[in-house]
Amino acid sequence: MRMLRRFRETSQERARARWRVVLSGEGLEDFTQKWWALFAAGVALPFWLGLTAVAAVIGGFLGLLAEPYRLALVLTVSVPFVYRLLRSYRDLKIAAAQGLGLDPRGARKLDVSSPEALATSFARIRRAQDER
Repeated sequence: MRMLRRFRETSQERARARWRVVLSGEGLEDFTQKWWALFAAGVALPFWLGLTAVAAVIGGFLGLLAEPYRLALVLTVSVPFVYRLLRSYRDLKIAAAQGLGLDPRGARKLDVSSPEALATSFARIRRAQDER
């Protein structure tokens, strides 16, 4: 557990250093927390999907699970993890919007793929707001 905690702390510190160009203060801290949640969800999804698929295939070969049950098993595991990944991405965009002083509706148009993309999309949103 100590190694995982250290990995989390160093990853968040690197994220803070990278995103400090665009975000600052409390917004940066909230953003890095949401960034870590998205990272964890992105790692958990393929792991659990792979594990479930292997269990379904082995269960099928051994005759332990009929086809509908294998499908139900994969769907039961995949739907919550996909939802968690999508929710984490939405929360990351909302945290970025709050850190930049935008309302949650403005978060939909933000690009959080890189600090440069975030700065560009934020400038585009501000320009559109100023034109109104």
